[in-house]
Amino acid sequence: STENTHIEGLRGDNVAVLSGYGFTGWSTQEFSLRTPARSYVFETLTEEFDSEVKAEFKAILDGLGSTRNGDLNKVAVALLAGAKHGVQLFEISRWSEDIDFASRATFSRKKNQLEDAGLIETEKIPIDVGRPRLRLLLDTEQFPESDTTPDTIVSVSQQRLSGEFSEDPNEG
Repeated sequence: STENTHIEGLRGDNVAVLSGYGFTGWSTQEFSLRTPARSYVFETLTEEFDSEVKAEFKAILDGLGSTRNGDLNKVAVALLAGAKHGVQLFEISRWSEDIDFASRATFSRKKNQLEDAGLIETEKIPIDVGRPRLRLLLDTEQFPESDTTPDTIVSVSQQRLSGEFSEDPNEG
């Protein structure tokens, strides 16, 4: 008879030591990945806002290819898609936090970066109590109403965020 002295790849003395401390095997606890699945993001965007915001988000993502590098990341894409449709910063950042997409602070920092780059602007919406809410809008200088296609949003955003623009319209 052969005794099974094998615990998850360990043999011999290691098994005796671990068994002495009550180790009986590896735990299989669930853990959450940092970003929810795209299908879940799309589904919740439609539920929280509408299918147009979801379609815009998806089209910008598709035009971008990857959000893993650079300043034009998933949060920037969500803000730009929301800005095209006049979504409130409070609502989109709350949605994001609810689905573990990104924190409100991350959305606030990215909104500031996009504003500084001249890509979005905000409009104050007065409320009865507390700080006014902010409606996100695409910057009309960068994105005239006639040219807000996802491809244009991607190319202008990449240029502006990479610093390939001049602050002075008379330069270059």
